[in-house]
Amino acid sequence: MLNANPKASSCDSLSVTISKNDSIEIGFYNLRFNAFTTGEGLKIIKYTWDFGDSQTSTTYNPSITHSYSSSGSYHIKLSIVDTNENCTATDSIDITLEKTNYAPNVFSPNGDGINDLFIIEGNGIDIMNFSLYNPYGNIVYQRSGANIIWDGKNSFGHEVSIGTYYYVLITKNGNKTGTIHLFR
Repeated sequence: MLNANPKASSCDSLSVTISKNDSIEIGFYNLRFNAFTTGEGLKIIKYTWDFGDSQTSTTYNPSITHSYSSSGSYHIKLSIVDTNENCTATDSIDITLEKTNYAPNVFSPNGDGINDLFIIEGNGIDIMNFSLYNPYGNIVYQRSGANIIWDGKNSFGHEVSIGTYYYVLITKNGNKTGTIHLFR
């Protein structure tokens, strides 16, 4: 979408388009935005990003990463300025970040302070039911809540054996199954 300064016809050739790459990490969203400019003899001197969450950036870079801490809809806008008669161009996109959860697949509850807990954190998820099964299909551990924390012990407080365990996670947004590899 072009919004060129009408004072000069050379500005008509300046345009910018935003695209996004996204990845979801524990408890927040990381999105990388890329600006693509077109026009002859461009010398961009300023990028002004508005991420739609009260955060802005004037970092001189056509690619920028921004983290969102909650789900929702956001209007992202980029304005660029070119040295050619101070031409400007803008583009915007609307994005919706949906509620997610993250579950690691390996942990080692051995008391060394590194990966001692298996944690599933919900980003905007209200209720989760978590069931953990041993390779024989027996329930080893169950928990409900917005965040699931398992210390490698069964429901009776005894350490479970090294191995692969299977889980079922039920949320309002759908179900997820997976495996956990426990090492000590």
